[in-house]
Amino acid sequence: MVENAATRRFLVLDASAWIHASESWLQRAALEKDLQLCTVPDVLHEVRDEAARKRLEWLLGLKSGGADDARALTVSEPSPKAVACVERAARETGDLGFLSAADVNLIALAIDLGHPEKPSEPVTSGNAVEETCGAGSAPSTRTASDSFDIHG
Repeated sequence: MVENAATRRFLVLDASAWIHASESWLQRAALEKDLQLCTVPDVLHEVRDEAARKRLEWLLGLKSGGADDARALTVSEPSPKAVACVERAARETGDLGFLSAADVNLIALAIDLGHPEKPSEPVTSGNAVEETCGAGSAPSTRTASDSFDIHG
């Protein structure tokens, strides 16, 4: 589990971040001083495109721009409590059948990393993830293409 720090923002990324984001966006995000890029192990297995894999491997080896010498991308499992919370919310919205295990774990990790003053934000391209995050017990979400200029 990645420890939360009140001064750090977290961006929880699904596979679409490596598939659709430009290299320049990933480089800027990875080196932003108070931003920690995060994902779950399930996502690593979803990235099959050769160019996307290279971007992912580059990020896994890169140090962040922060003073704490952390990796630019951390890979963590969410807590069982957060996973249960996400599954409950997805069941209530009727989206559980549309969410992959990676989707559930990404939302749960965002909950774990969230801080009342600086919430984490899952970045995804999945509609079921957005629906579940709108259910109230899960964090709000941004889609990679709509909320961040990932192409430039």
